[in-house]
Amino acid sequence: MSRSDQTRSRTAERIARGALVGLAVLSLVVSPVAAVAPVAGLQTGDAGSAAQVSDETDRFDVDAEVLGRCGLDCRLVAANVTNVGNETAENVTMTVRVKTSGRTLWRQSGKLGDLRPNETVGRTSTIDVGPRGLYRIQRNDGRIAINATIEWDDGVETQTTRRRVL
Repeated sequence: MSRSDQTRSRTAERIARGALVGLAVLSLVVSPVAAVAPVAGLQTGDAGSAAQVSDETDRFDVDAEVLGRCGLDCRLVAANVTNVGNETAENVTMTVRVKTSGRTLWRQSGKLGDLRPNETVGRTSTIDVGPRGLYRIQRNDGRIAINATIEWDDGVETQTTRRRVL
């Protein structure tokens, strides 16, 4: 690595570290999932908030809770998915993406199995966007989108929340 490449690398690391100062707010990155609103009816409130809009056609309710920190750019999160429909949803899977400026910073998929009406399934995940992800969030004026896509044998549903977290 040339000297100028090393200097650029150190500069990028310093910028990323500086962005980590604002990471205390990153706990809000995950908490918006608790207020997941349907894409069609999304309303964004003030910085750090998202308004929830009810959509009678939603088949699932998704909520999440930040359990703790696992690093400066990382959070441990518990998520619950409830089948609010009237029929069993078979072969349910969920994919969650944290995005900024159209770039996916974090993605995870998992099988939830079959969910009977009003049945809830919980999962715990570690969301780590890394220093570069944090830098990208900062460059996007602190704005992120969290997409939860739930697929089952009879359909697909995506719920999105947009938040300003920094």
